[in-house]
Amino acid sequence: MTRSGQAHIPPELTGLDRFIRKGMREWNVPGAAVGIIKGNRVVYARGFGVTDLTSGEPVTEHTRFPINSMTKAFTATVLGQLVDEGKLAWDRPLRDYLPLFRMHDPVATERTTTRDILLHRTGLAPHHVAMFSSLATSAPLLERLPHLQPSLDFRSGLCYTNAGVAVTRDLVERLTGRSWEHIVSSRILKPLGMGESRFATEDLSMPEDIPVGYVREGGRLVPWLKGKNIPLAEAYRPKAPACAVVASLSDMCRWLRFQMNGGRVGGQQIIGESTLAEIHLSQMATSKLVRLKGLFDTSFALGWRVQPYRGHRRLWHGGSGRGYSGTISFLQEESSGVVILTNSSVSPLVHVVQFNVFDRLLGLSRLRWKEEFRKIARRRAARAQRSGSGRSRPTDASPPRPLAAYEGCYAHPGYGRLTVSSCGEGLSVSYNGLTLRMRHTQGDVFDISGHHEEPITGQASFRTSAGGKVSAVTVPFEPSVEGIVFTRVNKAGR
Repeated sequence: MTRSGQAHIPPELTGLDRFIRKGMREWNVPGAAVGIIKGNRVVYARGFGVTDLTSGEPVTEHTRFPINSMTKAFTATVLGQLVDEGKLAWDRPLRDYLPLFRMHDPVATERTTTRDILLHRTGLAPHHVAMFSSLATSAPLLERLPHLQPSLDFRSGLCYTNAGVAVTRDLVERLTGRSWEHIVSSRILKPLGMGESRFATEDLSMPEDIPVGYVREGGRLVPWLKGKNIPLAEAYRPKAPACAVVASLSDMCRWLRFQMNGGRVGGQQIIGESTLAEIHLSQMATSKLVRLKGLFDTSFALGWRVQPYRGHRRLWHGGSGRGYSGTISFLQEESSGVVILTNSSVSPLVHVVQFNVFDRLLGLSRLRWKEEFRKIARRRAARAQRSGSGRSRPTDASPPRPLAAYEGCYAHPGYGRLTVSSCGEGLSVSYNGLTLRMRHTQGDVFDISGHHEEPITGQASFRTSAGGKVSAVTVPFEPSVEGIVFTRVNKAGR
């Protein structure tokens, strides 16, 4: 644990180290880095735990973590700079800049703007599994996008999706002639002195460049890449503008101060102050986030979420993915902020620590956030149990055809290819580095189960042609839309 640059830690943060360590033990988090800004100064920046449970390498403020969806604010800032230069207008249709832009909904095709993309109001469903990596298809996103179904009508509500934000890679490249990574690096990382930051789309190795990311399986922590042939760059490349920045706590504190300081760094205005203010403006209300005491009126800004904390205006965004989770948050009027990075999948720790820090900095009574999140965990576990108990049970009857008849390669224009193979008394599906199990229930219907960032459950059903041969399979990869239909390409091995 390092303590550089923290000669005078505010007295209200006394005991915070102990609170964080206790929370890490309780929520089973191997490593964490926590930074705090007060009065536009870094007053706390510390590492806790380890980057690797095997090596025991300690986390420091210089350890680089994938920040996942916190990347969206970097993308919004770069787009804001292009607005300042007159190269982009928030409310001009994307097709004016990207003539090949198409969506499943023709209205969304014609009217979607950059603002719509960043506010997640195009109606496009998340399609997280399709955006996991580029292993399933080499087709560019602009070719795949028209085949990804919406779950809402255009601008009728908020549907959070990385797929929409990912389109800004093509937008930035079209407007600047350079890659999204080059523009973020040259326009943000270098001016802000974020020399420890990189991109997950580069060929980073594990665990040398970043901490080992851990997931929970059967009550224990497991490295998420163990036994999986998924290069990190492949997992992040399709959705880079939504989640590909890799940064240290030290660099993220620089980024937070820049956002809190009106877009200025070292006397230089990196983005117009009024443009940044518009990026921070609450523009899209939603009721989809968890509502807790003191946390109401949730909305989205451009690359940020806006949700007051106990009466104080707060901008924040989480960043979670397989093996990593964190959050960045600041109280705009009080010039106070928090960054938390961990090498553990979605954990209440990042919220519990954030809220505890704000209670301390604001001089408020400390709410019992641990108890609140324990209640949430119990409710979610109960819902999952009820959902599991309602699933179809395998019947005694065998499938209407041999398992070998279902084997083969199947394709979808938006999702790419998957392979169905025999596996013991059932079937297995290989898709995008994921393996799912299928157990027969009735007819050509199978229960399917597996895990991506969330459990994948439901029923997969095979279709047959007029000749009685298996011709397609419908898989519940996106719960907010109808099943995704993959058409048979060939029999396995041919």
